[in-house]
Amino acid sequence: MFVFGGRKSNIELALPYYRQILDENPNVEIHLWDLCRNPADSKYLRTITGIDRLTVRTEFYDGGGKATRGQNRVWTHYAGREYRDALFVKADDDVVFYDTNRFGQFVASITDDAITSALVINNGACSQHVPDLRNIHEHLGLELLDVHLSAEFAEHCHRWFLRNWESLINQPGDVVPTGDWLSINCIGYTWDTGVQIAKLIGVRTPHTIAGRVFQPRGKVGDEGAVNMLPRRINTGFTAAHLTFGPQRFDPDTLDELRAAYSELGA
Repeated sequence: MFVFGGRKSNIELALPYYRQILDENPNVEIHLWDLCRNPADSKYLRTITGIDRLTVRTEFYDGGGKATRGQNRVWTHYAGREYRDALFVKADDDVVFYDTNRFGQFVASITDDAITSALVINNGACSQHVPDLRNIHEHLGLELLDVHLSAEFAEHCHRWFLRNWESLINQPGDVVPTGDWLSINCIGYTWDTGVQIAKLIGVRTPHTIAGRVFQPRGKVGDEGAVNMLPRRINTGFTAAHLTFGPQRFDPDTLDELRAAYSELGA
């Protein structure tokens, strides 16, 4: 499992879940990559020591520059042949809830024929598989491809989940193909698939990927690369993703949500 780190306020919420995943899954190791833009976050990340099978990786830290460059190097790193027998779970640092009881089931569902996503709260494609969230983008006057721009969408998803998380994680799940643009907040894939992703990153962008239109002469990023490959959602493994960059929360609301997720994590 590898995480693009990392903002202290997010990692502090996620760390109890990392510990639980490691405690319950002895075949898992976690790499927490220091790609921090803020030097204070980097300093915090490097204090996380003494957790068996969790390693803070610093090889691609560039002193707070453009995180995308470091992320692309991580994708290429895991395409190395020394990892050919591994399965991978990639997560954002602001995934602040994991249904740890079903993490092993999620890993077992990863196969070569598709990239597998958790059922992620605050994720457009995943919202289509939660009946109470399925049409919320329409009620808010949003296109499904644009929900990452809307703090209102994110807040609605989080408040619903914080009220209903127990019923959601106790529902039986399935692995369902999706043709929607899938934000890659928490995904699983095999080494062979990772090689394909790494090869696609940086190539010329096609006109459309999964319904999203791109400008000529652009380059494919990691999320675009994933969406050029078959994708599916494991509706039996739930994760909650706090915020996309353009989702500009009122600071008090964000503090309130963080406090609620902290309580839930505890």
